[in-house]
Amino acid sequence: MCALSQLVFLFMVLPDPPRYFIIDLERIIFDFVWAGNPDKVERSVMFNDVGNSGLKVPHILSFLRGLKCTWVKRYMNDQNGTWTIFFDLFLKTFGGNLIFRSNFAKSDVNFIRNDFIRHVLQAWSEISFISPTDNFGSQVVWNNFYIRVENKIIFNRFLLGKGILYVADFFDETNNPLEFESFKRNFIIDAMPFTIYWGIISSIPREWRESGCCEKEIENDNITLLNTVLQSKSTGISKYVHRLLLPHHTSVPTSRIKWCRTFNNLTEADWNRIFCVPRYSVLDTKQWYFQFRFLHRIIATNTFLKVIGKRDCDLCSFCKAVAETIEHIFWECEFTASFILDVERFILKKQFVFSEQDVFWGFGFDISHPYNFVLLHMKWYIYSCRSNNVKLSHHDFFHKFKFAIAIEYHISRNPVPRKNKVNYLHLQTAYAECKELFS
Repeated sequence: MCALSQLVFLFMVLPDPPRYFIIDLERIIFDFVWAGNPDKVERSVMFNDVGNSGLKVPHILSFLRGLKCTWVKRYMNDQNGTWTIFFDLFLKTFGGNLIFRSNFAKSDVNFIRNDFIRHVLQAWSEISFISPTDNFGSQVVWNNFYIRVENKIIFNRFLLGKGILYVADFFDETNNPLEFESFKRNFIIDAMPFTIYWGIISSIPREWRESGCCEKEIENDNITLLNTVLQSKSTGISKYVHRLLLPHHTSVPTSRIKWCRTFNNLTEADWNRIFCVPRYSVLDTKQWYFQFRFLHRIIATNTFLKVIGKRDCDLCSFCKAVAETIEHIFWECEFTASFILDVERFILKKQFVFSEQDVFWGFGFDISHPYNFVLLHMKWYIYSCRSNNVKLSHHDFFHKFKFAIAIEYHISRNPVPRKNKVNYLHLQTAYAECKELFS
């Protein structure tokens, strides 16, 4: 993943790479994520943030678009720079930087011969292009996808120089097109062909004219977006663009649908908390990865292994009586239930009895609650015993858990700040009844 940072400069100053390169790069990234194995979770899910069930794997196309959009701020803020001549050469047919306030589509700039400039404009169009449903008068008339003559967007440098910019400039207060003479008088135009004026009026969509074009707000959506970008730090523009584009390439995991068959009262906020619990409860990345696989239901059980021909029997590895499913092995099995009760009695001293939702999703509403520390280690231990065909033992778990507590103690003494640092004092307080853990 670190190798991707080596490509940032090249992606920023060169035209976008060909499609096959992006596909190969994406394949390399996911080969790294899954250690060379086939994908176990849809890529559209993996692009999500951790709280939205993903791993924040970079979406290459959105990443490229974000880097290209950083050039918009550079160009807009450095109009006197000699390097901007390169942009001016290709943007003069659109009115220079006016293009970035206009509502144009990617297809409208396909004719630009320079690949780099074309990719910058197409990247900007991906985040700025809208289908207006109201406030039609505030739409910039030039370079507008919906205002076309001979199926091409229009731009008139002379009329722009007279201050004519918005659709509302062509209409009177009664929402009717201005008379040609009134239009010329309003903008102090001495001579102008009527055909140009009427061609623009005719190209404005009928539904816009019928709904009202005489009013305009100070800013339309395109200009608001441009101002947001111009006010952002250069390093933050690419992240901002990436956040805007990412929802078009992400999806909800199918595992949530399966979990909801049993737990149908979980809200979006609940799922966000559930997926964040491991990151704020433990520092062991193996625990993070295990809980990620658990929540996505991609940990192997005998039921699944029998289906793919890896097991002859689908019965539970502990009780040997019921088909082994995720719900059974972590809660329903009598051996698991007995083990959880022993942990509650031996470590928590019966301060609290965990429910099925506590074991699966985490304790309470606090994602960093110290009880989540024991719950995550407990699940990891249960599955390790199942995989190694070892009986569950709360004595064995106690020693492993005590070692994990000791590690947290040494980490807490490290002065280097950590974003998701586990609070050792909270662990001491939560498990104070079990003095053997800290001896």
